[in-house]
Amino acid sequence: MGSDFLIHGAIPMLVWAMALVALAFAFPAAAGTVLAIVVVGLVLGRSRRATGR
Repeated sequence: MGSDFLIHGAIPMLVWAMALVALAFAFPAAAGTVLAIVVVGLVLGRSRRATGR
């Protein structure tokens, strides 16, 4: 794993994970909604990349 992976992969994911955990403690329903939106976005993004669109 190079530094490029850390800068563009691992560190942003850690930041998002910490933000979601903080949101989950403050507003559990909102955290669930945000998590669902993020998961749908990731799935759609991967499927679009896989099909070449």
